[in-house]
Amino acid sequence: MLKSRQKKQLATENQALRDYCDQVTEDLSFLAASPQMVRIRQQILQIAPVDVPVLSAARAAWGKKSLRE
Repeated sequence: MLKSRQKKQLATENQALRDYCDQVTEDLSFLAASPQMVRIRQQILQIAPVDVPVLSAARAAWGKKSLRE
């Protein structure tokens, strides 16, 4: 019974997070909640259509590959 309740709670929380993600960004590969990250995503969307080299400098495992895609 406890597991069933926990499973239902997890499903509810999961849906709430998905709904929140939809409000924050349409692209779930780039989750941006902070104002700084939202601003970076806006800049990326401005640059994306232009065919020029762009340097994305950050530490390892900070999502540079996701930005390139």
